Amino acid sequence: MTVPMWVFGRTTADATSGSVVKVPASIAAAQLVDPGQWTLLTGVYDGAHHQLFLYVNGIRQGAQGDTDTDDDTGDGIVFDGPWQASGTFNIGRGRISTGVYSDYANSLVDDVRVWTGVMSDTAIDQLYLNEVPIPL
Repeated sequence: MTVPMWVFGRTTADATSGSVVKVPASIAAAQLVDPGQWTLLTGVYDGAHHQLFLYVNGIRQGAQGDTDTDDDTGDGIVFDGPWQASGTFNIGRGRISTGVYSDYANSLVDDVRVWTGVMSDTAIDQLYLNEVPIPL
């Protein structure tokens, strides 16, 4: 049985030999999906420091990547092979090394936003506070 959890990921290289790196790295650190509940997901890739972060409802769920910053992940993963993505931007599905799409989200997705640059923890928390629905 697959446990539904929120993840944000990328591959370590632009090649079929690249491995997939996900945040959070394990189910023990994951925010489980709460079906039917509004959720704000924020994925951050810090290209300057080669790190991935996932936030669920404004709370950081983990980090993966280089260890040369204050956000030391300690995982030993290095994203040192940058590439120019030429494909489409995908939300709610992944692509495996054979080029086949998989891991489809069985959910509704609304109000997708994309920023250039890195948002701070404070800015992401404020984004959540500004967007959380008010119960009727």
